[in-house]
Amino acid sequence: MKNFVIVIVGPTGCGKTALSIEVAKFFDGEIISGDSMQIYKELNIGSAKVTKEEMQGIPHHLIDIRSAKDEFSAGEFTKLTNLAISKIRNNDKLPIIVGGTGLFIQGIIEGYSYSSCPRQQQFRDECKKIASTEGVSSLYKRLQELNPSVSSKISENDEKRIIRALEIQTFSLDQPIKKEPGKEYIVIGLNMDRAKLYNNINLRVEKMMQNGLLDEVQNLYESGIDENYQAMKGIGYKEFIPYFKGESSLEECVELVKQHTRNYAKRQLTWFRRMDYITWFEPTEHEKIIDYIKRKMYENNN
Repeated sequence: MKNFVIVIVGPTGCGKTALSIEVAKFFDGEIISGDSMQIYKELNIGSAKVTKEEMQGIPHHLIDIRSAKDEFSAGEFTKLTNLAISKIRNNDKLPIIVGGTGLFIQGIIEGYSYSSCPRQQQFRDECKKIASTEGVSSLYKRLQELNPSVSSKISENDEKRIIRALEIQTFSLDQPIKKEPGKEYIVIGLNMDRAKLYNNINLRVEKMMQNGLLDEVQNLYESGIDENYQAMKGIGYKEFIPYFKGESSLEECVELVKQHTRNYAKRQLTWFRRMDYITWFEPTEHEKIIDYIKRKMYENNN
């Protein structure tokens, strides 16, 4: 059994955490977070980080491993996740990857190898000048010409990621290479009625506010972690900066968090639907999912 890796994906707010705990208990597993925001020690409420109570004693990996002042890449995630998988297997436990960051999850399953291309500061400065004079769209068009596949995975307004992608395309020959997932990966997708999902998201944001989200973001902002930091670009954090600057009301910012989270959930589903090896279930079908995992393990072992 330890030769398998269970992967649980789906949009934010669909119940991945609850399912992962049940699966970990049933199969004697440990969980690896596949969430790009839960790596930060200071981001708890807005990242919907799993709590000690929710963990129910199940070991979790790749949570609270970076400061909010640090950057974190898909390449780092791949390296650390592979190390965690080996560690869990060495303990005769089953690795279970849980998360909604599509690029991270897909990179692990499909065996992407990421470039170790070092920073090229002069190149970055030149790109930033182009972005300020000609617009970010000019850089995006260059990336599309160099590698349409890479550009399709990046928002045309994401200046930072566009520049990094151009940097890798220009200075490195080691590009991500996609391969078909191995039989050891059993990938579960969770989805639900769209209206219900959106309602869950709205309620969750309201609960976050009750639990102190505004204070969490304000403490980060006042400590010098502003919109220029990767951690503060996450949904649930960046929306409050106009409030701190006196440019928007708190109510407007909260509504933006809800809207952006709903939009993100939609993008997550779009991303995961391209991964045709995912088997989809309703979030409440825990017994059915466990039976499916058992069956897949048996089939792949015979």
